[in-house]
Amino acid sequence: MPCGLEAATRGVDLGGRNSRHSHQFDLTMLEDPFAETDLDSWRALHAARPASCQLLGDNLTSTLASELAAKAPLVDAVLLKPNQNGTVSGTLHFATMAKELGLNLIASHRSIETDTPFLANLTTHIEADYFKIGPFSDFSSVMRSNALIRSRPSAP
Repeated sequence: MPCGLEAATRGVDLGGRNSRHSHQFDLTMLEDPFAETDLDSWRALHAARPASCQLLGDNLTSTLASELAAKAPLVDAVLLKPNQNGTVSGTLHFATMAKELGLNLIASHRSIETDTPFLANLTTHIEADYFKIGPFSDFSSVMRSNALIRSRPSAP
Protein backbone atom coordinates (compact mmCIF):
# COMPACT_ATOMS: atom_id res chain seq x y z
CA MET A 1 0.00 0.00 0.00
CA PRO A 2 1.55 3.37 -1.00
CA CYS A 3 2.51 5.64 1.89
CA GLY A 4 0.71 8.64 0.39
CA LEU A 5 -2.85 7.36 0.97
CA GLU A 6 -5.16 9.29 3.26
CA ALA A 7 -5.14 8.16 6.89
CA ALA A 8 -8.86 7.31 6.73
CA THR A 9 -8.28 5.00 3.74
CA ARG A 10 -5.43 3.28 5.56
CA GLY A 11 -7.66 2.89 8.64
CA VAL A 12 -10.43 1.27 6.60
CA ASP A 13 -7.97 -1.04 4.80
CA LEU A 14 -6.13 -1.90 8.00
CA GLY A 15 -9.40 -2.44 9.86
CA GLY A 16 -10.56 -4.97 7.28
CA ARG A 17 -7.22 -6.75 7.40
CA ASN A 18 -7.20 -6.77 11.22
CA SER A 19 -10.73 -8.13 11.31
CA ARG A 20 -9.90 -10.91 8.81
CA HIS A 21 -6.70 -11.82 10.68
CA SER A 22 -8.43 -11.87 14.07
CA HIS A 23 -10.91 -14.42 12.68
CA GLN A 24 -8.47 -16.42 10.53
CA PHE A 25 -5.63 -16.72 13.07
CA ASP A 26 -7.68 -16.73 16.28
CA LEU A 27 -5.90 -13.63 17.61
CA THR A 28 -6.56 -12.89 21.26
CA MET A 29 -5.44 -9.25 21.35
CA LEU A 30 -4.68 -6.32 19.06
CA GLU A 31 -2.75 -3.42 20.59
CA ASP A 32 -3.30 0.07 19.15
CA PRO A 33 -4.46 -1.13 15.72
CA PHE A 34 -5.09 2.48 14.62
CA ALA A 35 -3.99 6.02 15.31
CA GLU A 36 -5.53 7.43 18.48
CA THR A 37 -7.42 9.99 16.36
CA ASP A 38 -9.04 7.41 14.04
CA LEU A 39 -12.05 6.69 16.26
CA ASP A 40 -14.26 5.52 13.37
CA SER A 41 -11.82 2.69 12.60
CA TRP A 42 -11.62 1.73 16.29
CA ARG A 43 -15.44 1.58 16.43
CA ALA A 44 -15.73 -0.47 13.25
CA LEU A 45 -13.11 -3.02 14.29
CA HIS A 46 -14.57 -3.32 17.79
CA ALA A 47 -17.89 -4.28 16.19
CA ALA A 48 -16.35 -6.64 13.59
CA ARG A 49 -13.74 -8.55 15.61
CA PRO A 50 -14.60 -11.83 17.31
CA ALA A 51 -15.43 -11.46 21.01
CA SER A 52 -12.37 -13.57 21.86
CA CYS A 53 -10.07 -10.89 20.38
CA GLN A 54 -9.57 -7.96 22.73
CA LEU A 55 -8.76 -4.49 21.47
CA LEU A 56 -6.05 -3.01 23.67
CA GLY A 57 -5.69 0.75 23.96
CA ASP A 58 -2.27 2.22 24.67
CA ASN A 59 -1.84 5.52 22.87
CA LEU A 60 -5.62 5.72 22.54
CA THR A 61 -6.01 6.37 26.26
CA SER A 62 -2.43 7.28 27.31
CA THR A 63 -3.11 6.23 30.94
CA LEU A 64 -5.30 9.35 31.30
CA ALA A 65 -8.69 9.03 33.01
CA SER A 66 -10.15 11.79 30.82
CA GLU A 67 -9.25 9.83 27.65
CA LEU A 68 -10.49 6.56 29.12
CA ALA A 69 -13.84 8.07 30.05
CA ALA A 70 -14.41 9.09 26.43
CA LYS A 71 -12.92 6.06 24.67
CA ALA A 72 -13.72 3.06 26.90
CA PRO A 73 -16.45 1.74 24.55
CA LEU A 74 -13.78 1.29 21.85
CA VAL A 75 -11.56 -1.10 23.82
CA ASP A 76 -11.64 -4.25 25.92
CA ALA A 77 -8.34 -3.65 27.69
CA VAL A 78 -5.94 -0.79 28.40
CA LEU A 79 -2.25 -0.43 29.07
CA LEU A 80 -1.30 1.28 32.29
CA LYS A 81 2.01 3.17 32.10
CA PRO A 82 2.65 5.28 35.20
CA ASN A 83 5.16 7.57 33.55
CA GLN A 84 2.81 8.12 30.61
CA ASN A 85 0.33 9.52 33.12
CA GLY A 86 2.93 11.42 35.10
CA THR A 87 1.65 10.88 38.66
CA VAL A 88 1.08 7.89 40.90
CA SER A 89 -2.32 9.23 42.00
CA GLY A 90 -3.39 9.74 38.38
CA THR A 91 -2.23 6.23 37.53
CA LEU A 92 -4.20 4.75 40.43
CA HIS A 93 -7.29 6.72 39.38
CA PHE A 94 -6.93 5.38 35.82
CA ALA A 95 -6.57 1.79 37.12
CA THR A 96 -9.66 2.13 39.33
CA MET A 97 -11.70 3.59 36.47
CA ALA A 98 -10.61 0.85 34.05
CA LYS A 99 -11.66 -1.86 36.52
CA GLU A 100 -15.00 -0.13 37.19
CA LEU A 101 -15.61 -0.08 33.42
CA GLY A 102 -14.90 -3.82 33.22
CA LEU A 103 -11.73 -3.44 31.15
CA ASN A 104 -8.72 -5.72 31.42
CA LEU A 105 -5.77 -3.84 32.86
CA ILE A 106 -2.24 -4.47 31.61
CA ALA A 107 0.59 -2.81 33.49
CA SER A 108 3.50 -1.90 31.27
CA HIS A 109 6.78 -0.06 31.26
CA ARG A 110 7.72 2.39 28.52
CA SER A 111 10.28 0.43 26.51
CA ILE A 112 13.40 -0.48 28.44
CA GLU A 113 13.56 2.56 30.63
CA THR A 114 13.76 1.57 34.24
CA ASP A 115 15.26 -1.01 36.49
CA THR A 116 13.27 -0.19 39.61
CA PRO A 117 10.81 -2.65 41.16
CA PHE A 118 8.10 0.04 41.39
CA LEU A 119 6.06 -1.18 38.42
CA ALA A 120 6.06 -4.79 39.63
CA ASN A 121 4.90 -3.63 43.06
CA LEU A 122 2.23 -1.41 41.52
CA THR A 123 1.05 -4.27 39.30
CA THR A 124 0.52 -6.44 42.36
CA HIS A 125 -1.12 -3.64 44.35
CA ILE A 126 -3.72 -2.81 41.68
CA GLU A 127 -4.21 -6.49 40.84
CA ALA A 128 -3.61 -5.91 37.13
CA ASP A 129 -4.81 -8.66 34.83
CA TYR A 130 -1.49 -8.80 32.96
CA PHE A 131 2.03 -7.40 33.24
CA LYS A 132 3.89 -6.55 30.03
CA ILE A 133 7.43 -7.12 31.24
CA GLY A 134 9.58 -6.88 28.11
CA PRO A 135 12.26 -9.14 26.64
CA PHE A 136 14.24 -11.34 29.02
CA SER A 137 17.36 -10.50 27.04
CA ASP A 138 17.29 -7.19 28.94
CA PHE A 139 18.36 -7.15 32.59
CA SER A 140 15.61 -4.70 33.59
CA SER A 141 12.95 -7.18 32.37
CA VAL A 142 14.48 -9.94 34.49
CA MET A 143 14.55 -7.53 37.45
CA ARG A 144 10.85 -6.67 36.95
CA SER A 145 9.97 -10.36 36.75
CA ASN A 146 11.90 -11.13 39.94
CA ALA A 147 10.27 -8.19 41.73
CA LEU A 148 6.83 -9.43 40.65
CA ILE A 149 7.56 -12.90 42.01
CA ARG A 150 8.75 -11.43 45.32
CA SER A 151 5.68 -9.15 45.60
CA ARG A 152 3.15 -12.00 45.34
CA PRO A 153 1.35 -12.77 48.59
CA SER A 154 2.56 -15.98 50.22
CA ALA A 155 0.33 -19.01 50.13
CA PRO A 156 -1.52 -19.77 53.39
